[in-house]
Amino acid sequence: MKQFLMRLYVPGALCALAGLLAYIPFREAAPYVLAAGAVLMTVGQYFTPVPTKDPVIVRLYRQRVFSCLFLVVAGILMKYMPRGNEWMLAVLVAAVIQVYTAFRIPVLERREAEKR
Repeated sequence: MKQFLMRLYVPGALCALAGLLAYIPFREAAPYVLAAGAVLMTVGQYFTPVPTKDPVIVRLYRQRVFSCLFLVVAGILMKYMPRGNEWMLAVLVAAVIQVYTAFRIPVLERREAEKR
């Protein structure tokens, strides 16, 4: 069951991307697609096992979960504040955290593997 939950991340990311791209042509459906994809991403990230006990790496894995939660917030803001652009700020924060952790986690895991 845990393997299945971990594999929800990629379809969720594609769904969230589709929701972001569909904002202009399908303004009514885009928030639902984004929020559904973000929830799948959050579940996938939450159940991804942390391969080490290093507190820095554990913190980075938890930051990934929070970035997915920012996408959920973006979907909610997109739905309930249609005239504003606040949802774009939430997407920007999520993207910055995702990019940072995507580059930082492999470096730290490689260093820890070399120590062993």
